[in-house]
Amino acid sequence: EIIGAMVGAPVMAYARKDLVPGGLKKSEDIIRAKGIKIGGRRASSPLDMFARGSLDTLGVKYTYVPGYKGGSRVAAGVRRNEVNMAGNGLDSWIARFSPSMGGAAGVAKPLWYFKFRDANGNAIKSVTGGLPSFEDVYRRIHGKPPSGPFWEKFKFLISLRSAVTHLYMGPPGMNKQALADLRTGFDKMIKDPAAMAKQKKVLHNVYVPVSRAGAAKAFKSISKVDPAMVKFWKDYVKKGSRRKKK
Repeated sequence: EIIGAMVGAPVMAYARKDLVPGGLKKSEDIIRAKGIKIGGRRASSPLDMFARGSLDTLGVKYTYVPGYKGGSRVAAGVRRNEVNMAGNGLDSWIARFSPSMGGAAGVAKPLWYFKFRDANGNAIKSVTGGLPSFEDVYRRIHGKPPSGPFWEKFKFLISLRSAVTHLYMGPPGMNKQALADLRTGFDKMIKDPAAMAKQKKVLHNVYVPVSRAGAAKAFKSISKVDPAMVKFWKDYVKKGSRRKKK
């Protein structure tokens, strides 16, 4: 039973400035980087998959280093130069890591965020942190929008994250009054001005509500995905997991 759903902040990627000679001054400079090591949590983490997928779309070589327990540990690894690139939630980057890692004196530069779109292809309003979208960076590098077999599969992954990032559910056949009360509470919370103001203050972002019908449709659509697409992403995860054992 779906209680409520919403879309949070986009995923972003950041990298150490010393990845390229003279410093990583603009996002497009990543194309010149050598020895990229993406630090991550686990091969199935969307944050890691987005970071890996961005370089796979750009055609930039990298090594994936999973095993860090959370974004703070990944960021610490970047500071120590154990790894030099990572994916993260944009709200978390702005609130937690940018003050100490970003800016002119920081060791890292935010590269891009992944634009979320609704079912009609329209961009979902969200925080951007002043970053260019990945699509914009790709266009600056290659002079055209992202394209190709991998990008088509990557767009599907992005669409899943765009549909629902936070889904709250109860067990099948749960008490109807309890379900109704929880739904009422969720609906009031997601539109409450005080809650929205606190989100903006702490996370620099306001959650976008998703209708229960829309969430149910997105959830149900997962069972209808092309088997070839499922296999592709399962193999992609396995590839990342194998790297962990080396």
